[in-house]
Amino acid sequence: SIEQLPADLSSQEDIKYPPWMEGTWFVKAELVNFTTPLGTRFLGGSSDAINEKSAEEAKSQIGKQVKYLLRYESNPKGGVREDRVFNSAQRLNGYAGRQVVKRVEYVPLDRGGKTL
Repeated sequence: SIEQLPADLSSQEDIKYPPWMEGTWFVKAELVNFTTPLGTRFLGGSSDAINEKSAEEAKSQIGKQVKYLLRYESNPKGGVREDRVFNSAQRLNGYAGRQVVKRVEYVPLDRGGKTL
């Protein structure tokens, strides 16, 4: 089973994946639907025009298959965890359809005195 992380953003814990997840996986993903029932204002762009353009782009991806690799590794604390650095680059490049990531670096964030 996969355990949900606590809602506390200061948590240092990784999601613990089952042992059979360890290794590198070839992923094929396909967007089958895209809706914005509350409008595009929640898409995160800096303006309505950017959000509308993002929605149009997402809709143009419906039915297209995206392929990329994901890697899961042994966690020294036990179990298996996601290789976030590798997987972040793989997902971004996969969905962009080309090499867009030069480098991924883990930088701890300071959240009110607690480093993530």
